[in-house]
Amino acid sequence: MNTPAQFDFNDRSNGIFIDGYKDRAGLPVADTFAYRLKAYLHGDDAAKWTKEQTAALVAKYSSIQMELIMKQKRTEFVLPFGLTIALEKQRAGGERLVWIDKSGSGLLEQFSDGEPDVAARAAADAMESLVLALASVGVDVASPSFIQGFGVDVESVAQRLDDYPDVGHIQKPR
Repeated sequence: MNTPAQFDFNDRSNGIFIDGYKDRAGLPVADTFAYRLKAYLHGDDAAKWTKEQTAALVAKYSSIQMELIMKQKRTEFVLPFGLTIALEKQRAGGERLVWIDKSGSGLLEQFSDGEPDVAARAAADAMESLVLALASVGVDVASPSFIQGFGVDVESVAQRLDDYPDVGHIQKPR
């Protein structure tokens, strides 16, 4: 009998489930979520853990408990084109920025009519890196003026990719 997913990290269609992690009730838990949970709770030492140690940690908690643990440490910012970044508090102190659902974002689609080419992917990666860099040095990426400026920049980059099919040494397919 299939148990319905409670959260995105329980839904097999939303992630990678190769390692077979399960919560206390036996619900599947995405590998990436399990890795982020152990990193948050145990810091750098958790990077050396075996799969069995990670599985034991995940099995200690219900999915509801894990969701609450991870939600309390994150502030999310939604940018144009469905991009979402999160400022995650690290248990050991400090903060780091991460992309949420990067694969589902609409940024790459702004730079390509069909299958994204190398130039479109490079443009999207560069813009994502810029936003993370600015946020990491204190720029308020959630402010209305930043969001408006980011939207204008995305449109400008998309137009340049259309205007210059030979971007650098990369031949854009026609």
